Amino acid sequence: MYDDSDDEIVPYPALYTTMSLRRSGFSAYTEAHFIELRAAANRRPAVGWPPTDDERQAWHDTISVSTGTCAWRQSPGGWRVEHRPDDTGGGMHPLPTVRPATLEGDIATVGGERWRRLSGGGSSPLAGAWRQDQSGERWTYLVTAGHYAVVRSALDRGPSDKDRVGANAGARVEAGRSFDHWPFITTNGVGSMDGRKHETFRVTHVESESFSAGFASDGSDAVPWRRLE
Repeated sequence: MYDDSDDEIVPYPALYTTMSLRRSGFSAYTEAHFIELRAAANRRPAVGWPPTDDERQAWHDTISVSTGTCAWRQSPGGWRVEHRPDDTGGGMHPLPTVRPATLEGDIATVGGERWRRLSGGGSSPLAGAWRQDQSGERWTYLVTAGHYAVVRSALDRGPSDKDRVGANAGARVEAGRSFDHWPFITTNGVGSMDGRKHETFRVTHVESESFSAGFASDGSDAVPWRRLE
């Protein structure tokens, strides 16, 4: 998680809550895949509810999403990570292709930025990188010991379409046959379903290279995921 001490918290009366205006970033890495979300500072909440089209557009234009494959290499001064992005979205600059990093315990210094480790790989059978392909869409899902990141790419949308890429990332809790998500950062903003606790996923099938999960108690809406690594 991007570690920024410059913060302001404002009320969000439409949802009876508060919201931080800090700049934020969340990166999830497996051995060879990554997802990174970045949100600019001062992303103010909508004045009313539901948000206007202009408010949704302004929110969309302050976030970027990057996902793809990566390779880490040790260098004399620390590490270098090379990113090969698949998709980017939003109004901010895309992730640099090559980025040096210095790791000291749970703190990473990346250029002039400070990042804090939230969790390691973990031992869950779902830990790793997963892909789901539906009609006109591609989903990528990364799972660590306590966190996740997921990206949906609409393959039939144009680059300027604000619904072409959707993503969220945050905390994850897994039980024997279910798991839950609590997003920290989203492309859709506070107030959408992506900005609150997600519905509980029911796991209907798990193997080493695939799993299926959905929301219905009888498993009728479960969809399959295949392992990338």
